[in-house]
Amino acid sequence: MASIEKKFGWEWRADRVVQQIALVRLGSVEKEGGGLFGILKSPSLEGSLPDPMKIEAKVLSVDREGQLTAGETLGFRMPKYEMQEAAAGDAAAIGLIDDVVVCFIRAPSEMNAADLEAWLYAVECD
Repeated sequence: MASIEKKFGWEWRADRVVQQIALVRLGSVEKEGGGLFGILKSPSLEGSLPDPMKIEAKVLSVDREGQLTAGETLGFRMPKYEMQEAAAGDAAAIGLIDDVVVCFIRAPSEMNAADLEAWLYAVECD
């Protein structure tokens, strides 16, 4: 995958309005290390996540203008249990608010490219 052009964090949506939804193709999906002595796993640190995963993805399409445009590569972190068993090569929709991903919806695996485009506009970011 090309170098990451944009990096995003993770937060839960908490009834906020999603600014943009992007259809992405997952490039790499890796478990994030805990740092020296596991310090990055401390729940008292801002930005700590339960069982964090590092994701790299390519933007295939977006539902409206915003943070991302088609063709860009991005990186973000998220809790493993929010990934819905997604793996490298899968398509997914991500919802964005400012510089954070607030939802992740794995696309059904049987969808072709045309179906994915239609699915992006129908997906709900809960």
